Amino acid sequence: MGINEHANGGLPRPRFARQDAEEFAAVLADQHGPGCQTTVLLDGAATKSAIAHAVTCELPHRARPADAVILYFAGLGCAEIERPGLEPSIHLVAHDTDDDRFVSTSINLVSELSAWIRRLPVSGVFLVIDASFTGEPGGRTVEGPRLRSGVRQRSIARPSLKKLPVGETCAILSACGDDEIAREAPELGHGVFTHHLLEIFSRSSSQDAALSLGAMHREVRLAVEHTSGNRQSPVLIQGPRAASPLFRVQVAGSAPRAL
Repeated sequence: MGINEHANGGLPRPRFARQDAEEFAAVLADQHGPGCQTTVLLDGAATKSAIAHAVTCELPHRARPADAVILYFAGLGCAEIERPGLEPSIHLVAHDTDDDRFVSTSINLVSELSAWIRRLPVSGVFLVIDASFTGEPGGRTVEGPRLRSGVRQRSIARPSLKKLPVGETCAILSACGDDEIAREAPELGHGVFTHHLLEIFSRSSSQDAALSLGAMHREVRLAVEHTSGNRQSPVLIQGPRAASPLFRVQVAGSAPRAL
């Protein structure tokens, strides 16, 4: 999933989210060949209903129990207070996310995406997010309408991906920490995180050694920290039974399904 364009013209516009998703899907297909089935949702095709259908209907019908599923999202992340008195929730901004219907048109990572992932009948899920959730300017993030318009009367807890109830067999690789922003680099033509992740995938495809999640995280973290001047540091959140490695090791009957 890669979203530069939003139906709500008032939202910030990422420059390279669509390109990131296109190249991510291409690299996976190149690594794994015909065994890798991909669904690519870009810009206007990446509505909330289309994303929900792909994850909750299409994937369960196509995937087998031995499969690994890779979900990739490049675009805007958002923190929002859904009702007064609640702590912020975190959301992915779909193409049709609308301020007046924010809860019903964005994807809540706790109550929606996490539940979708837990129900997938597969051996493991790898969620890759090139977005951030601080709402601060300069990156792939925006504040929700209540946070943007409300008067700050108290400090609020910063939402964290570490709290997502995605299950024991899921791993999450995020572009940055909870208090950082996911940056884009015009000179690279990509998000900083995705650029370096694709570099690692390309290198690993020419090597015989397996690429574990831990090794992948260490490599991409060091590269992103260097490029960003230590202002962005990718984070790996790994369930106790999350499949490792997901890349380069091709076990018969266990090709990845990617979205």
